[in-house]
Amino acid sequence: MKAPRHIARRQRGVAVLLIMLGIILATATVLLANVGRDDLRTRRLENTRAALAEAKQALINYAVINPDANPGQSINLPCPDLDGGGGFSEGEAHTSNCGATGESMLGRLPWRTLGVPALKDAAATCLWYVVSGSYKSAAGQSASMLNADTNGQLQLMSLDTASVVEGLLPEDRPVAMVVAPMRALPAQTRPAAAGT
Repeated sequence: MKAPRHIARRQRGVAVLLIMLGIILATATVLLANVGRDDLRTRRLENTRAALAEAKQALINYAVINPDANPGQSINLPCPDLDGGGGFSEGEAHTSNCGATGESMLGRLPWRTLGVPALKDAAATCLWYVVSGSYKSAAGQSASMLNADTNGQLQLMSLDTASVVEGLLPEDRPVAMVVAPMRALPAQTRPAAAGT
Protein backbone atom coordinates (compact mmCIF):
# COMPACT_ATOMS: atom_id res chain seq x y z
CA MET A 1 0.00 0.00 0.00
CA LYS A 2 1.33 3.42 -0.97
CA ALA A 3 1.52 6.41 1.37
CA PRO A 4 -0.76 9.26 0.43
CA ARG A 5 0.88 12.04 -1.59
CA HIS A 6 0.61 14.75 1.07
CA ILE A 7 2.60 12.57 3.58
CA ALA A 8 5.40 11.95 1.02
CA ARG A 9 5.69 15.71 0.37
CA ARG A 10 6.03 16.43 4.10
CA GLN A 11 8.78 13.84 4.42
CA ARG A 12 10.80 15.48 1.63
CA GLY A 13 10.60 18.77 3.51
CA VAL A 14 11.89 17.10 6.67
CA ALA A 15 14.86 15.65 4.76
CA VAL A 16 15.81 19.09 3.44
CA LEU A 17 15.59 20.52 6.98
CA LEU A 18 17.82 17.73 8.34
CA ILE A 19 20.43 18.36 5.61
CA MET A 20 20.40 22.11 6.33
CA LEU A 21 20.72 21.44 10.07
CA GLY A 22 23.73 19.18 9.39
CA ILE A 23 25.42 21.89 7.29
CA ILE A 24 24.79 24.53 9.96
CA LEU A 25 26.20 22.27 12.70
CA ALA A 26 29.32 21.45 10.64
CA THR A 27 29.94 25.13 9.88
CA ALA A 28 29.47 26.12 13.54
CA THR A 29 31.90 23.38 14.64
CA VAL A 30 34.59 24.56 12.23
CA LEU A 31 34.15 28.20 13.28
CA LEU A 32 34.25 27.41 17.01
CA ALA A 33 37.35 25.23 16.58
CA ASN A 34 39.16 28.10 14.82
CA VAL A 35 38.13 30.60 17.51
CA GLY A 36 39.46 28.25 20.21
CA ARG A 37 42.75 27.84 18.33
CA ASP A 38 43.15 31.62 17.97
CA ASP A 39 42.48 32.11 21.69
CA LEU A 40 45.11 29.50 22.56
CA ARG A 41 47.64 31.14 20.22
CA THR A 42 46.92 34.56 21.75
CA ARG A 43 47.37 33.20 25.29
CA ARG A 44 50.68 31.57 24.30
CA LEU A 45 51.97 34.80 22.76
CA GLU A 46 50.97 36.72 25.89
CA ASN A 47 52.88 34.19 27.99
CA THR A 48 55.91 34.69 25.73
CA ARG A 49 55.68 38.47 26.14
CA ALA A 50 55.47 38.05 29.92
CA ALA A 51 58.55 35.76 29.92
CA LEU A 52 60.51 38.29 27.84
CA ALA A 53 59.50 41.13 30.18
CA GLU A 54 60.53 39.08 33.22
CA ALA A 55 63.90 38.29 31.63
CA LYS A 56 64.48 41.97 30.84
CA GLN A 57 63.67 43.00 34.40
CA ALA A 58 65.94 40.27 35.80
CA LEU A 59 68.84 41.53 33.67
CA ILE A 60 68.26 45.12 34.81
CA ASN A 61 68.12 43.97 38.44
CA TYR A 62 71.36 42.02 37.99
CA ALA A 63 73.13 45.05 36.51
CA VAL A 64 71.94 47.29 39.34
CA ILE A 65 72.39 44.91 42.28
CA ASN A 66 75.61 43.11 41.29
CA PRO A 67 77.92 46.15 41.72
CA ASP A 68 76.41 46.75 45.17
CA ALA A 69 77.06 43.13 46.15
CA ASN A 70 80.61 43.27 44.73
CA PRO A 71 82.05 46.73 45.49
CA GLY A 72 84.59 48.03 43.01
CA GLN A 73 83.08 46.23 40.03
CA SER A 74 81.51 48.11 37.18
CA ILE A 75 78.06 47.40 35.80
CA ASN A 76 78.20 44.02 34.08
CA LEU A 77 75.73 41.55 32.64
CA PRO A 78 76.13 37.79 33.02
CA CYS A 79 77.48 35.57 30.29
CA PRO A 80 74.93 33.27 28.65
CA ASP A 81 74.44 29.60 29.45
CA LEU A 82 76.34 28.21 26.48
CA ASP A 83 75.44 24.54 26.58
CA GLY A 84 73.91 23.52 29.89
CA GLY A 85 77.18 21.74 30.76
CA GLY A 86 80.90 22.43 30.94
CA GLY A 87 80.92 22.20 34.72
CA PHE A 88 78.04 24.64 35.00
CA SER A 89 74.48 23.80 36.00
CA GLU A 90 71.70 24.33 33.51
CA GLY A 91 70.69 28.00 33.54
CA GLU A 92 74.00 29.15 35.03
CA ALA A 93 76.21 31.79 33.37
CA HIS A 94 79.39 30.37 31.83
CA THR A 95 81.83 32.84 33.34
CA SER A 96 85.01 30.92 32.56
CA ASN A 97 84.10 30.16 28.93
CA CYS A 98 82.63 33.43 27.73
CA GLY A 99 84.73 34.29 24.71
CA ALA A 100 87.55 36.76 24.30
CA THR A 101 87.54 40.23 25.83
CA GLY A 102 85.17 42.42 23.84
CA GLU A 103 83.55 39.45 22.05
CA SER A 104 79.74 39.42 22.19
CA MET A 105 78.25 36.07 23.18
CA LEU A 106 75.02 34.24 22.36
CA GLY A 107 73.47 31.41 24.36
CA ARG A 108 70.56 30.54 26.57
CA LEU A 109 69.34 32.95 29.22
CA PRO A 110 71.22 32.22 32.48
CA TRP A 111 68.01 32.08 34.50
CA ARG A 112 69.59 30.44 37.55
CA THR A 113 72.27 33.17 37.75
CA LEU A 114 69.57 35.82 37.45
CA GLY A 115 67.49 34.20 40.21
CA VAL A 116 64.38 33.59 38.12
CA PRO A 117 62.61 30.38 37.05
CA ALA A 118 63.47 28.84 33.67
CA LEU A 119 61.75 31.26 31.28
CA LYS A 120 60.30 29.76 28.11
CA ASP A 121 58.43 30.93 25.03
CA ALA A 122 55.13 29.67 23.60
CA ALA A 123 56.90 26.66 22.07
CA ALA A 124 58.28 25.69 25.53
CA THR A 125 61.78 26.62 24.36
CA CYS A 126 64.20 28.33 26.74
CA LEU A 127 64.76 32.00 26.00
CA TRP A 128 68.03 32.97 24.31
CA TYR A 129 70.23 35.87 25.28
CA VAL A 130 73.04 37.81 23.63
CA VAL A 131 75.30 40.20 25.51
CA SER A 132 77.73 42.83 24.18
CA GLY A 133 81.35 41.98 24.80
CA SER A 134 81.85 45.36 26.45
CA TYR A 135 79.20 44.59 29.09
CA LYS A 136 79.72 40.92 29.90
CA SER A 137 81.00 39.73 33.25
CA ALA A 138 83.44 36.89 32.64
CA ALA A 139 86.07 35.43 34.95
CA GLY A 140 89.18 37.59 34.92
CA GLN A 141 87.84 39.97 32.29
CA SER A 142 85.26 42.24 33.81
CA ALA A 143 84.12 45.02 31.56
CA SER A 144 85.80 48.39 31.69
CA MET A 145 84.15 51.11 33.70
CA LEU A 146 80.86 51.89 31.99
CA ASN A 147 78.70 54.96 32.03
CA ALA A 148 75.68 56.37 30.23
CA ASP A 149 77.82 57.19 27.18
CA THR A 150 79.13 53.64 26.74
CA ASN A 151 77.58 52.08 23.63
CA GLY A 152 76.41 48.53 23.18
CA GLN A 153 77.79 46.49 20.29
CA LEU A 154 74.67 44.76 18.99
CA GLN A 155 72.66 45.35 15.85
CA LEU A 156 69.38 43.66 14.95
CA MET A 157 69.03 42.95 11.24
CA SER A 158 65.91 42.11 9.21
CA LEU A 159 66.18 38.77 7.41
CA ASP A 160 63.81 39.99 4.70
CA THR A 161 65.49 43.27 3.79
CA ALA A 162 68.98 42.84 5.34
CA SER A 163 68.55 46.31 6.84
CA VAL A 164 69.34 47.29 10.41
CA VAL A 165 66.17 47.30 12.54
CA GLU A 166 67.84 48.32 15.82
CA GLY A 167 71.27 49.83 16.43
CA LEU A 168 71.97 51.68 13.21
CA LEU A 169 73.89 54.40 15.07
CA PRO A 170 76.47 53.43 17.72
CA GLU A 171 74.54 55.29 20.43
CA ASP A 172 71.41 53.27 19.59
CA ARG A 173 73.04 49.84 19.88
CA PRO A 174 71.63 47.57 22.60
CA VAL A 175 73.92 46.13 25.27
CA ALA A 176 71.89 42.89 25.43
CA MET A 177 68.92 41.22 23.78
CA VAL A 178 66.59 38.45 24.92
CA VAL A 179 65.07 36.31 22.18
CA ALA A 180 62.09 33.97 22.12
CA PRO A 181 63.28 31.46 19.51
CA MET A 182 59.95 29.58 19.20
CA ARG A 183 60.06 26.10 17.67
CA ALA A 184 62.92 25.09 15.42
CA LEU A 185 62.29 25.04 11.69
CA PRO A 186 62.91 21.81 9.77
CA ALA A 187 66.65 21.03 9.45
CA GLN A 188 67.51 23.95 11.76
CA THR A 189 70.15 23.37 14.43
CA ARG A 190 70.58 25.66 17.40
CA PRO A 191 73.91 25.17 19.11
CA ALA A 192 74.19 27.46 22.11
CA ALA A 193 77.97 28.04 22.04
CA ALA A 194 78.47 30.84 19.56
CA GLY A 195 80.68 33.88 19.76
CA THR A 196 79.39 36.75 17.64
